[in-house]
This record gives sequence, C-alpha cells and structure tokens, in this order.
Amino acid sequence: MRLSERIALHPPHLRRFARLLSGSQSGGDAYVAAAIESIADHPTSFSTDADTRVALYRLLIALWDSVPMNRSTPTSLGARLAGENRLEALTPRPRQAFLLRTVEEFSTLEAANIMGVSEIELDRMLALACKEIAGEVATTVLIIEDEPLIAIDLQSIVEALGHRVVLAVICSSQTPSLRLHERYGFTPAGLLREVGYKFDRWLDIAILQKLP
Repeated sequence: MRLSERIALHPPHLRRFARLLSGSQSGGDAYVAAAIESIADHPTSFSTDADTRVALYRLLIALWDSVPMNRSTPTSLGARLAGENRLEALTPRPRQAFLLRTVEEFSTLEAANIMGVSEIELDRMLALACKEIAGEVATTVLIIEDEPLIAIDLQSIVEALGHRVVLAVICSSQTPSLRLHERYGFTPAGLLREVGYKFDRWLDIAILQKLP
C-alpha cells in the first residue's frame, strides 16, 4: 500500500485528537493539515519503518510542541464545554499522555514512542494528569441529615471521593448530632428559626461549618 493510502486511513482520529489537544476543531485541523503538508513536501523524512498511525501522531505532537505557547497551561479557557476546559487546564505533556492512552487507546509502549519518553515517564505523566483531573472535578458538599451516624458516614464517603464537606444542616434539638459534628471539626455558623416542619411542629435548623 502506498504511503498516501496508508495516511488516508487516519485523519478522522487524528482530527479528534488534535481538537482535544488544541481546544477547537479549527485549531486542531490546522495542525493536522500542517502535518500532512509536511509529509507531502518531505515524504522521505516521514518514518516508514514504524506503524503509520504511531508515526502520524508523533509528527503531530512534534509540530504542536514546536509552538512555545502550547507548552504552557492557558490562564483563560473561554466559553467551551466544561469537559474540554478541564482537559485544556491540564499540564500540557500529561494532557498529551492522557489523550493518547484513554481517547486514542494507544498502548503504553506506543504512547511513549509517540511522545519520545520512557514507559516509566509516560506512567508518571498519566498519574499527574489523573491527579489534576481529580482536583478539577472536586467540589464542596452540603449534608442535610439529622441522624448523626448517617451524616458522619456520608461525610466520610464524600471526602474519600476528593470532595470537601463545608456545611451541615441539623435540627437544633438534635443535641447528639450537633455534638458529634463538633467533635469532627464543625463549628456553629448560624440558626434558622422555624424553617423545618416535622411531626406537626415547626423546627429550628442549626447550620454548622467546617473550615479547611
């Protein structure tokens, strides 16, 4: 099969990767076009001893890394989908490793070959990407639960997932629950009078806050 025929099999996936890498389809397409033009202008410089797909992605990443601004994390992400913003917020090289392994489904060896690093270094970058993603999706959580043991269990589950519990809303007459939350670092932050209704009577609600 001729080189042009082998290359023609891969642009759709290459465009997807370039869009996720650049943050826009038009920006990604510009890099894909530049890669293909580079091969057309210098066909003998394109590696033919390796898997064509691996070689294409290696060339695309080389072009991407040749632009200095692509080697830094952007400070403004614009108005795009939340998932795309989170991807672009990742450190550049770990972002490449993450996309190659999870989206393009290259093996560790293939991805390391594409990026020109060892498999150990690739695994390190993947771990960093996963850590940064976990930090991006972490949020703060409000727990509303009168039963103290259930509330503490919920707090443990939420915090184990990387989120932060900041408020607990408890009926003010639930002294055991209030004391248990205070033991776990919550402090009184306010009282809402007669905002809850249970068993034919209005209840005051205590708000407790846990500071970082």
